Amino acid sequence: MNKLRIVFISLIASALMVLPSTAKEVRVGIAAGMTAIAAEGKETLKSSGRVQKSEAANIAVIPSIFAEFASDNGFGLGIEVVSGSADVNSATRSRSNDNGGTNDSGTNKASAEIDGLTTVYVIKSFESGFFVKAGM
Repeated sequence: MNKLRIVFISLIASALMVLPSTAKEVRVGIAAGMTAIAAEGKETLKSSGRVQKSEAANIAVIPSIFAEFASDNGFGLGIEVVSGSADVNSATRSRSNDNGGTNDSGTNKASAEIDGLTTVYVIKSFESGFFVKAGM
């Protein structure tokens, strides 16, 4: 994964050096994407060592802003910033146990949120309106 990241960053850096000199168009705008978010977690109980697992999922609309440099051959380089956040899920679980005079009760709360996403990407647009976008 680390080698893939280095290769991708090298390609982006190379494109940044060449693309602005051939850029024919600068695009700035807003976008909205629909995404499925999934998370899982586990808890190991101290007294018994038992592992409890839980999963959560949600579908959310995430708005973003973007800026692109594009050349006349359809290639472009851009950055997209998500300005909002999306909740994955939240849960609350209460329990009350009386273990021989020791009160072992409480409320566990858990929540997850996606926030602060930034993507640098390369885009190839075709005359038919179809485009391919790869980013990290």
